[in-house]
Amino acid sequence: MPDRLDLARRLHDGPAQQIVALGLSLDEVISNPILNDETRIHLRKIRLDLFSLSQSLRDEIYLLRSRSFIELETSIREILGDIRINIELPKLILNQFKEDAIVRSISEIARNSARHSGCDEFNLSSQVSGNTLIIEISDNGVGGISHSERTFGIHSITEAIEVIGGTVTWESDGAGSRYRLIIGLE
Repeated sequence: MPDRLDLARRLHDGPAQQIVALGLSLDEVISNPILNDETRIHLRKIRLDLFSLSQSLRDEIYLLRSRSFIELETSIREILGDIRINIELPKLILNQFKEDAIVRSISEIARNSARHSGCDEFNLSSQVSGNTLIIEISDNGVGGISHSERTFGIHSITEAIEVIGGTVTWESDGAGSRYRLIIGLE
């Protein structure tokens, strides 16, 4: 199993990121107003093919590393090392696809905090309100995530939660970064 997880991590951190970056670059080219219609149509088809490739790769990575809430706290502690951690994980049973998307998103947020924020505290709380799971995550780092420059990490977090019908909002400033994941339970 560790070999599968290592392969999944390498695919995620390498080729999957490169494909998303290519797609974002292609989006910039497609939006260029000086392109003729024929070229724009051709580039849009390439963009759709690239999106399909990204979906296929993500599906393969998912099969390699499906994860659950049970292993999430240990994973977060490994990712964050000496950073002070306060965790209140959801006490729910969800379908595997939904739970995996949430766990992957939370893990990516923890990796971003560990790599980029300079924080010394990481907080995760969850609550159920009606048929909705609300997860709030924060760190006390330097912030710096711009809404105008959506990074690959933010893109992958948002995309994973949107696929399961949820939403992600975030704020990032000199007091740290704060994320709110809202996921329907039906």
